[in-house]
Amino acid sequence: MFKRKNDEIVDLADLQKRGIYKPKLPEKDGKGIMDFSKTSQDSGETQEGSALGFLSAMAESSSGELEASASLVAENKKKKLSEVLGNMKSDIRQNNDKVYKLIERIDLLEKKLERIERRVGI
Repeated sequence: MFKRKNDEIVDLADLQKRGIYKPKLPEKDGKGIMDFSKTSQDSGETQEGSALGFLSAMAESSSGELEASASLVAENKKKKLSEVLGNMKSDIRQNNDKVYKLIERIDLLEKKLERIERRVGI
C-alpha cells in the first residue's frame, strides 16, 4: 500500500524492532492481565479511577520517543548531506585534474606551434 517512506513519517513498529522505541505498558498482575485503569507515573505514584489514564502516560512516553526519532531523522539528513558534499568535493578534484591536464596540453601545443613558426620563418 505504501511504496515509499517519507522522512516526516515515523514508523513506530520499525523503531520498536530496532530497539529505539520502547512503549511503556502497565504491569501485568499475577494472572498475566494488564490493568489499564492503573498506570504508574514517573514519580512512582499510581493513578486510579481513570479508564483512559494510560493514554496520557503513553502520550508522554511517545513524545520523548518522537523527539528521539526526530533527532535520528536529522542525523540521517546530516549523513546524506555530508555524503553529497563528499561526492561534490571528489567531483571538483577530478574536474580540477582534467583542467590541469588540458592546460598542460595547450602549453605543449603552443610550444610546438612556436617551433613550427621559427622553422617556417613567420
